[in-house]
Amino acid sequence: MLRPLLAVAVGGVTGATARWVIGALLDHDTATLLLANTAGTLLLGFVVASYRRHTLGRTALGTGVCGGLTTFSGLTVALAQHLESGALVSAAGLLITAFALGVGAFGLGMRAAK
Repeated sequence: MLRPLLAVAVGGVTGATARWVIGALLDHDTATLLLANTAGTLLLGFVVASYRRHTLGRTALGTGVCGGLTTFSGLTVALAQHLESGALVSAAGLLITAFALGVGAFGLGMRAAK
């Protein structure tokens, strides 16, 4: 039980640090959100296709790194802010863009692994 926990912890720190670096370089919340989530889902697609069984590598990379890199809560906050300010069209655009980029990146990651 300790090895998977450590794998997720180390992976999570790595992914969260990468997300922070992206944010520091871009200095734009929406761009950071979209880039980090797209990169994370691309990597997750690759990991899922590469590690068919739940191994320590899949746990470290999938749950840890990808979980730390991507942020559903960040997307939710951004959407809520758009909605609270009455920007319905931009909220819908963000949601559609995030979903399309995520699904597309995941598929591309899976394809790259094959």
